[in-house]
Amino acid sequence: KGQFSILAALLVAIVLIATVIFTYSAIRNSPVQDQPQVLSAIDETNHALKQILGFTVGYYASVLQITGNYSYARTIATNYLGSALEHIGNIHPEWGTSFNVVGSELRACWFKEVSYSKGNLTVAYNLTGLGINNLTYKASCRLDVQVSENASSTQACLSVFKDGAEPLINLGRQNFKFYRYLYTNLTWELVTPSSEPISFSNGTYLIDVPLGVNPTSYTVQVEDPRGISVV
Repeated sequence: KGQFSILAALLVAIVLIATVIFTYSAIRNSPVQDQPQVLSAIDETNHALKQILGFTVGYYASVLQITGNYSYARTIATNYLGSALEHIGNIHPEWGTSFNVVGSELRACWFKEVSYSKGNLTVAYNLTGLGINNLTYKASCRLDVQVSENASSTQACLSVFKDGAEPLINLGRQNFKFYRYLYTNLTWELVTPSSEPISFSNGTYLIDVPLGVNPTSYTVQVEDPRGISVV
């Protein structure tokens, strides 16, 4: 009985060891191991597309501010978007990334008490090196600025929102620039406030209006960390 029990125990041990080895080998060689890489690649690509859209809207706003030409600004920004997508595809050549812009929109509504800059992007792309095809990603970026009445005669009251409804609360004095007219050479200049604004959790800012700017009738440019600006 003792020898039989020992042999039986050894047989069970051999079966368990063989099972563990087989299971480990199956897991290691299974296509499932590639799933984390695929998901990581998709997340990285989508994140890059979202960032590129933000930069594109910012570039569009910058060109528009300088030229005042909506069509020209849109053309230049669209070309920038194409170059940026090509750059994304070259970061990981082994992924075999290719993009097709299904739809895009760049728009700005400025010089009003409620103004905004925004962009929408729909991209179809493939990661052929990872065996992934026909993915579609939609992204949108937007910056809204609302001018409100303020009891103070020396401060501007602005409400700033990101992507539609999210209060933007991390802006400093460098993000706000007021237009000041120079009578000496008949030109406009952009000036920052002399002190940091007072910010609130709902996205409201109280900003000291710079000297030489009429606190009851002014034009101000707001720029967020993405580079998107609104006038």
